[in-house]
Amino acid sequence: MSKQTNLDDLITRLEEKEKEASIIYADEETEQVVIFELDGALFAFPGRHVIEIVPFESLTTIPGLPPYFSGLITLRGTVEAVINLKFLLGLPAESAVYGSRILFLKYDEQILGGLADVVFDVVSIPKSGIHPPLETLDEKKAEYIIGEFDYRDKQVVLISGAKLFAKITELSKV
Repeated sequence: MSKQTNLDDLITRLEEKEKEASIIYADEETEQVVIFELDGALFAFPGRHVIEIVPFESLTTIPGLPPYFSGLITLRGTVEAVINLKFLLGLPAESAVYGSRILFLKYDEQILGGLADVVFDVVSIPKSGIHPPLETLDEKKAEYIIGEFDYRDKQVVLISGAKLFAKITELSKV
């Protein structure tokens, strides 16, 4: 057998393993997530918390609001708060693309908007593909992070809607 034949066989087997790795089996539990970008990094919210994604048009800024609030917006006749996710996660807020979309999240009957640079996709990922966050993660980010997963050869950080709402509630009481 020639070296080329061995190499071709190896490549074929690797391609088959790669296809198998991307298959989600019907009996495997999945998590639907909304993937978005903040300052060049990919993040996601569990889909069960995202109720709507709208284009950013304008916000009403209110003097004296804490820096994690970007302002207020009217969503179908209801005034909703919009937060600056970059500020909460310790990312620079002065990026070239800023807030092209607003992700509206709902948790325990509370609704909150969050600015995202770009929304990439809504996908179902196997729960077995969600890994615990790295222990070296920055403390400011770590308090919101519930895991990480791969999406198109990039690392995505999964943010807990519950932890985010809890932090906003805590900060609002101060």
